[in-house]
Amino acid sequence: MFKISNISLSSFEELCFLLDRGYAKKSALNIVSNRYNYSENERSVLNRITMPLNYVERINKSRIIDPSKLENKILSIDTYNQFTTFQSILNNEPILLCRDKIIRDIFSLIHTKNDLQFLQEPIEKYILSIYTLKPSYSYFYFDQQRSMSGVHSSLFRATLEKFKLSGECIVTKSVDHALKARSDSITFTHDSIILNNVPASFDFIDWYIKTNKLKSKIIDRFFKFSIQTRRSFELENY
Repeated sequence: MFKISNISLSSFEELCFLLDRGYAKKSALNIVSNRYNYSENERSVLNRITMPLNYVERINKSRIIDPSKLENKILSIDTYNQFTTFQSILNNEPILLCRDKIIRDIFSLIHTKNDLQFLQEPIEKYILSIYTLKPSYSYFYFDQQRSMSGVHSSLFRATLEKFKLSGECIVTKSVDHALKARSDSITFTHDSIILNNVPASFDFIDWYIKTNKLKSKIIDRFFKFSIQTRRSFELENY
């Protein structure tokens, strides 16, 4: 298994520098990853933890911090995206606190997609945790191209019906498009491109960890470094 510790802060800083100056992420990621001779998994982690500063600022501006503000609101949920991270924290696997202060998992780097377990207990725990936030309605979106998405959505739908919760499970060709099109809801996802294009979001995973006082394996050195370097820059230019 690869080690996240192999990914240096200097490579993180260099990629952020290029992105902040308008370089396309794919080409910038290639430049930095090749320079440091990173493996595919190391390159993938570097990709997840970095995004341009303008993304960070927009995501932070639209993010809802106070969970009470979700009461009686409509939620739009990137189900595979969020449920994968949820299982990571239940399994006490490493998760990343990224530059935009969003938690992301590395599930796909240490498992196959078939390892994501759609069992009754974690599904119920996930859904019931969401509904402690008292939303008026929730849309659970599933990627149609994902194997067994119809079966998975049925399992989620059965849980909503079992507990008489107001919500809907939708299998769609493009979850990204569906989430971006909903201007009336609060979005649950850690996809930075989606977060950059929705009016409001909530980091459910971060809230769940703090609310349940979990001792998760959060790797936060990249986030802390980004804060330190930004403060140093601001002081130098004061």
